[in-house]
Amino acid sequence: MRLTVLAIVLAVSPAFAGYSVINNSPKLSVYPEWLYTRMMATKGWQPSLDVSEQCKLSFSSPELVPAQCEAHYNLSYWESFLSKIYVDFDVTDQTKFQRVQFEPQPGLKIRGLLGLQTEKGKTQKKPLIIVRMGIHGNIDEFLAERFLARIAYQDLGYHLLVIESLTSHGNLTVNTDYTIGGIEEGLHTFYILNLITHKQLEWAKDISDIYLMGISLSGPGVFIANYLDEHSLIKGKKKKADLKAIELFCPLVNFEETYKEHTKPGLFPAFADMWNRRRLLAIRLRDKKLEDIPWYLTLFDLTPRFMPQALGELNLKRGKPIFNLENFKQFPDLQLPKEFIDHVDKSKTLYELNAFWNIYKNEETPIHIYLTPDDPLVMNKVNSELIREHKQPGVFKKVTFTDLKGLHCALAAEYQWPFLVELVRRGFQIK
Repeated sequence: MRLTVLAIVLAVSPAFAGYSVINNSPKLSVYPEWLYTRMMATKGWQPSLDVSEQCKLSFSSPELVPAQCEAHYNLSYWESFLSKIYVDFDVTDQTKFQRVQFEPQPGLKIRGLLGLQTEKGKTQKKPLIIVRMGIHGNIDEFLAERFLARIAYQDLGYHLLVIESLTSHGNLTVNTDYTIGGIEEGLHTFYILNLITHKQLEWAKDISDIYLMGISLSGPGVFIANYLDEHSLIKGKKKKADLKAIELFCPLVNFEETYKEHTKPGLFPAFADMWNRRRLLAIRLRDKKLEDIPWYLTLFDLTPRFMPQALGELNLKRGKPIFNLENFKQFPDLQLPKEFIDHVDKSKTLYELNAFWNIYKNEETPIHIYLTPDDPLVMNKVNSELIREHKQPGVFKKVTFTDLKGLHCALAAEYQWPFLVELVRRGFQIK
């Protein structure tokens, strides 16, 4: 009997001790169970796959012309809502998608959704697209990023790894310590990238090239992963970047400046503050001071209360990342940039830690940024426009831009679907 049990344990043990498949773990959602069940049972919005001749002809041009490929759907209010957050793409099929978890150190868990391309039961060798989710992005809910995941997995036919946000209910539930910001997420992404490139995951042998995609709040973490990928050393010498290309959709760039905008009184900041309060249930349950904030007063004076206090406390508490830089000793040939280590050592607050732009250098990896106008969540004027106007500290040699229509890069119903596929393909410079 003991031998049988031992054989079963060995059979299901992961190739790497800090990595596991968690398909049978509870689904973690901030929504009540009845609502979550109904949400997951709701059929997603199905885009038309048709493409106009004018749009199709533009695919042969050196540069795409978004205005020639706009979609003109006649959608109801419900269909319009679904198109922005819930495009039809089933990620619950466990023959295709696995809920996975990385644990680089005791007490730090990073959850993801892995979709590998198979043929006749055998995993195919293909490129991988890593998607870093935006604010509150949760692998068990998987809403706003779904249309991009569908393009990556279904239309391009690539492997897919979706990593949830530090602000997700899932992440905040499985981790006692929590933080926010680009340094922490960037370290997580770079760690997982090295698990793959150092072949410390069983499925890493089936990855040819690696691409990275970020949405909204995940922007700074993507930039940090890019910086570490370009400027870390291998065996004491400059390494070739492992990320082939990067795409960013309406990315946050300047953390402190953006959140200062969100603390100003006004209709949208007030709505965003109450929305964040609802979505950050996990931290309210463990911090009575946050739970007791008189949020209802915001209904009358439109002054945000929850996020200013929550971020104010976190700013003083998290001057250092939770992720231990010693974890990179797992890759003996890898050496982080000294200027990065010095920056982390000197930082005393969360805002200081995430004000890393003076050391940031993008010199090798192509980065394509997509923007939509008048973004109320990530204001372009204090974020990507500063890069475009050469006013942002840092080096951005390989960054290019495309302007699109829509609200905060919710693009699925704004453009013809084949155009969106071509947009992502070209952004990654896939031939």
